Amino acid sequence: MHTFPGSGGTRAVTGRSPAALAWSLTGLILLLVSLQLPFVAAAKFGRTNEGRMFSGIASLWHQGHVLLAALVAFCGLVAPLLLLGSLTWLALRPGGAGGHPLRRFARWLEPWSMPDVRLLAILVAFVKLSALVEAAPAAGLWCYGATAVCTLLALRALPSAPAETNDRPANVPAAAACGLGALCLLVPAYSLPVMSFTRLGHEHADTLLTSVLKLWHGGLWGIALIVFTASLLVPVLKLLALGVLLAAARWPGLLDPAHAGRLQRLVHGIGRWSMLDVFLVAFLCGLVQFGSLARIEARPGVVAFAGAVILTMLATSALESTRRPLPSHP
Repeated sequence: MHTFPGSGGTRAVTGRSPAALAWSLTGLILLLVSLQLPFVAAAKFGRTNEGRMFSGIASLWHQGHVLLAALVAFCGLVAPLLLLGSLTWLALRPGGAGGHPLRRFARWLEPWSMPDVRLLAILVAFVKLSALVEAAPAAGLWCYGATAVCTLLALRALPSAPAETNDRPANVPAAAACGLGALCLLVPAYSLPVMSFTRLGHEHADTLLTSVLKLWHGGLWGIALIVFTASLLVPVLKLLALGVLLAAARWPGLLDPAHAGRLQRLVHGIGRWSMLDVFLVAFLCGLVQFGSLARIEARPGVVAFAGAVILTMLATSALESTRRPLPSHP
């Protein structure tokens, strides 16, 4: 995961950043263009559907998963749009406007902006769709993928800021509460179906584990490994790591501060990739809608899983003490 350039670096802060401006403005334009173009075209039983930016969001909304639709919209569109807009403004300011509230806002937005995760989910969906419908990528997908790349490059090109600290300590009780809530939500997330596929009146429901097993038995070992890592391995390991960090916060001598810092950065970096399954289900729900002939619908398991992912991300954020300088590139 990319890291928002903060403070504490050794580079001199010079004037405006033409590279950051170019990448952020290009990403912003491409994201706006992708709103007008189809991402994917799918054909089944002589009918064709186009998957667009809002297709999955609208489908989830109509199925009654309002909060899930709002989450997909925020992480896949609103947060990237606000982040690129903020980076464009910051790139126009001397030294990347170090210490400006908008820079802190952009740093907060960065882990919630997930065009890269959504793009990987769409690529995984292509493989899963190969056995269900005829699908082909369209121009909107390439624009959206380029947006993810431009966002990464803009973050890397923005100048470092002067040292910036404040007095807010890590919120251990909030982190513990969020971690416990995530642990409780993982039980229904792993036991309940995350989506169902109905074909000619026959419905087949899949949990996270059964979807991984189907990919594996179908010979799609690489995709199965990606989905297994994002949906099963990462959430469990992240909760274990959060437990270690909470214990270290309670008993300071338990873990070396340097090791605790590296573990916290690792947890912060990998946690967002568990949203892959949420984006995957949303994309499939929006694309495979052929009435009574074939359709895919979200099930309660994916709602519980999305809640667990969000709570683990909030737990990680609560553990971050802002008494330390914000991270910077070497």
